[in-house]
Amino acid sequence: MKIYHDADVDLGILSGKKIAVLGYGAQGRAQALCFHDSGLDVTVGTRKNGKSWNRVKEDGLKVAEIPDAVKGADVVMMLLPDEVQPDIYKEMVKPNLKAGAALEFAHGFAITYELIVPPDNVDVIMMAPKAPGDMERLMFLEGFGVPAWCAFTRTSPVTPRK
Repeated sequence: MKIYHDADVDLGILSGKKIAVLGYGAQGRAQALCFHDSGLDVTVGTRKNGKSWNRVKEDGLKVAEIPDAVKGADVVMMLLPDEVQPDIYKEMVKPNLKAGAALEFAHGFAITYELIVPPDNVDVIMMAPKAPGDMERLMFLEGFGVPAWCAFTRTSPVTPRK
């Protein structure tokens, strides 16, 4: 295991990149706001005029329907409830996911159990914070962070490239 701290991280790698945060519950809201406050280009994907739509606007973030948020995104963060991820992925994400994008999860259920199988030309990231979203946001605002488990792969973990 390697432990990374703020000094080890270069947000410049995401400079000029489009980040789509899908879902605006506890994790989605916290991560979208923290990325936005860090100067990154964030669009939140949610149902048009759903409960979260106006909250995203009130928080000062860009909001779009999920397919529009995914189109052209360099990083797509699947921060939706596990039980809806496979259908949302199949219907709205997969048809709009560009080659070379990264698909990020905060929980590994859908990817581990092959309910979502990304194409080989998409990177997969697991970034699982060890705190509820409200605590993540509070710690960020206080200048700290929370522990997170991270894993990265150049291809889907369930269909390794030869």
